[in-house]
Amino acid sequence: MTNLRVRRRLYSATSDGVVQRYYASSYGRFNTPDPYQAAANGANDPSTPQSWNKYAYVLGDPVNAIDPRGTFEVCCGGEDDGFGDCGGDDWGGGAGIWYDQPPSGGNGVYNGPGGSSTSPPPTPCDFSAQTLLGYMQSTPAYVNGQPSSKPFATLANAAAIMADAVADNVDPRLLVAISFLESKWGGSSGSQRTDNAFGLMSNGQLINFTSSGGWAAGIVLAASTLETHISNGQTSVSSLYSGNPGAYCVGTGCNGDVVANKLTALGGNVNSLASPCYQGSDGQFYEKP
Repeated sequence: MTNLRVRRRLYSATSDGVVQRYYASSYGRFNTPDPYQAAANGANDPSTPQSWNKYAYVLGDPVNAIDPRGTFEVCCGGEDDGFGDCGGDDWGGGAGIWYDQPPSGGNGVYNGPGGSSTSPPPTPCDFSAQTLLGYMQSTPAYVNGQPSSKPFATLANAAAIMADAVADNVDPRLLVAISFLESKWGGSSGSQRTDNAFGLMSNGQLINFTSSGGWAAGIVLAASTLETHISNGQTSVSSLYSGNPGAYCVGTGCNGDVVANKLTALGGNVNSLASPCYQGSDGQFYEKP
């Protein structure tokens, strides 16, 4: 009876809001039907007739279940499986994440952040802008035998690397590794003079970004340039730095060992340079399926 008393307190008003719908305690039902549609093997199960009553509260069993969001029953001891069996396996996301149908069945509806209409929540990307910045700040860099000031190593630039590289399907960690080799993260005199952290060239000269977007503009161009090379089959660090015509680095002095070492230290794959993550509509980064 404890759970029933709690429920009466929660729904004692004439019409109570429960996130998705209003519940009218005076006649024991919701004012509007459940918003989710009938589906084979879904929440509306022919073997549980009450599941077809879209106005009912927790399949007519308020003693053993609750409905905090107004969309489906939840057992008092945990989340229900959506088929009227409070003794069944839990499949709720936990921590405020709710499903309306079992996600493993292919008909799950995810109500938490970042999910889709047919899948559980995505896995966050295992690195972030803060991860990239931490690596740049903690890794020694020297220019002419002296510790580098690393002006490129800022959170704004790390965040831009994440966003621009992922948008171009390039591993952001590759940009961090290349910017170390080419400029010691902005510590070289040429990069400081041009705001060019990637050694980007035009007509044999470093491209000067100081009056056309600064470091951020260089990040955009580096990401799009690398996307082109990767799309053209240069899917490894060794191919980018082969020195061959059309490679990212052309000439006899090209050597990608430093880039490979830094990329590996960041957890990247020297033979797979596409981004392992994507940016969701919520602005967060998630691992690709």
